[in-house]
Amino acid sequence: MKISAKTKIILLIVALLISQCAGCIGEPTVESLIQDLKDDDNNVRSHAIYSLGQIGDEKAVEPLIQVMNDENERIDVRNHAICVLGEIGDRRAVEPLIQVLKNKEEETSVRMGATRALGEIGDRRAVEPLIQAMNDKDESVRNHAEYALIQFGETAVESLIQVMNDENETIEVRSHAAEALSRIGEGHAVGPFIETLNEDDNSTQIQEFLREND
Repeated sequence: MKISAKTKIILLIVALLISQCAGCIGEPTVESLIQDLKDDDNNVRSHAIYSLGQIGDEKAVEPLIQVMNDENERIDVRNHAICVLGEIGDRRAVEPLIQVLKNKEEETSVRMGATRALGEIGDRRAVEPLIQAMNDKDESVRNHAEYALIQFGETAVESLIQVMNDENETIEVRSHAAEALSRIGEGHAVGPFIETLNEDDNSTQIQEFLREND
């Protein structure tokens, strides 16, 4: 059936009105979800965080940072907020996430979440703090920091090579740096470092690295 020019115009107008209405509906939805972040019910707050992540609106970044930094908030809710900050990818979250990572008094799971989010955002400012985190007392934080640096790809290569070749750095950190370089695709830079490793060393990190690069 052939559609007349008049009908086409009407359909275009209807489509435009629907689009405009969708925008009107979407705006208060984000605002209402942000308000829900302050609700007394844990489930309501968690649902709000999930929904804000699905929408991906940057207006949610600052409120989510507040949730992340709220020490009175449940750990799982804070971790959920950190996860969504990584998904949204707004660079305003970088410095607050770095501060969470650096806080040695913070819950390990929260610091691990911060490393993941920093890796997802991919801002260069996070490279050095993540390299420092490879020397963290907590193995989970060290491993997450290495994985986050791998996500940076070429952006982290120069810094990782410097750490790997720094004889004043611990062998565990140097091994983490070498492993990250190998996974990024810069394995050619790792050869000289492997030759310096002691096969009799009892370090689990070194033994695993030697096995993978044998």
